[in-house]
Amino acid sequence: MSREAFVYVCEKLRPSLSRVMTAMRKPISVEKRVAITLWKLATNACYRTIGHLFGVAKNTVCVIVHQTCSAIVSEMSQDLIKWPVGDLMSENVRNFEQRWGFPQVLGAIDGTHIPIIRRHDSVVDRSNRFIDIFIGWPGSVHDARVFANSPLYQNRTSGSLFWGDERDIGGVPVPLVLLGDAAYPLSTWLMKPFSDNGRLTQPQKEFNYKHSRARMVVENAFGRLKGRWRILLKTQDTHLVNLKNIVAACCTLHNLERGRDGVMFMCAHVCDIILCSNTVKKKTGWPPLASMFDAIMTSFYFKVDRGKEKT
Repeated sequence: MSREAFVYVCEKLRPSLSRVMTAMRKPISVEKRVAITLWKLATNACYRTIGHLFGVAKNTVCVIVHQTCSAIVSEMSQDLIKWPVGDLMSENVRNFEQRWGFPQVLGAIDGTHIPIIRRHDSVVDRSNRFIDIFIGWPGSVHDARVFANSPLYQNRTSGSLFWGDERDIGGVPVPLVLLGDAAYPLSTWLMKPFSDNGRLTQPQKEFNYKHSRARMVVENAFGRLKGRWRILLKTQDTHLVNLKNIVAACCTLHNLERGRDGVMFMCAHVCDIILCSNTVKKKTGWPPLASMFDAIMTSFYFKVDRGKEKT
């Protein structure tokens, strides 16, 4: 983390982490509290080792880490992990198409496992910055069920989440979509690749190729997240309640650094529903999925044979 980012974090957390000086002793400074927490998150060194490095007791290190992570989540996460709206949403969609050649993409969705703790799902934009996270489900739960229970899915299906405007592609109105892997449910706002049954047409193969290229931003984001905050790589013995704050704090700090580098990221989950057929009847007036796939593949300069299309 750069010096400027460290100072920024300290100033944001100062109201929450400052302690009053007493006749018994001086309080540990905000800067030292933040440094202890960053060291723990970045190295996953044991509390005893960090205590020796910073000259505090190991139990004090434990308390400081949990207090600081909680403060990061409460004071910073809403500003750094948020759904794009307005010009930011339009810019994100435009950059996705310019970089990966896939139109009307708002972000990519996937989940990751962290040892001992429950499943963590996320959505990222083209810059590898989280815009939504959902933490806490066991890793044995299927992606679709996690997604169905996430606030993202519930807010989208209820219409309370702003989703942007449709775009006419080849005469077909195509809404903004998220890109997910084969584990996710197919819908008019979440696109998955064609199932490779050995009989895919060339346009379908080209669709899968471009879909995979664009969706890899979420894999890259998880790699960057765990590469920088290495506490997420090792098995944890922390209480699950505190672990949620640790994971959310790491995502928030990831966005802080990626934001300074001009990068962005988003998260997602999966849900326990039957895959949609060609027509999705969730919203009157939305085009059939076959037409959406046709229009997007046509934008890749391919002509699609509907009779061979498999979703």
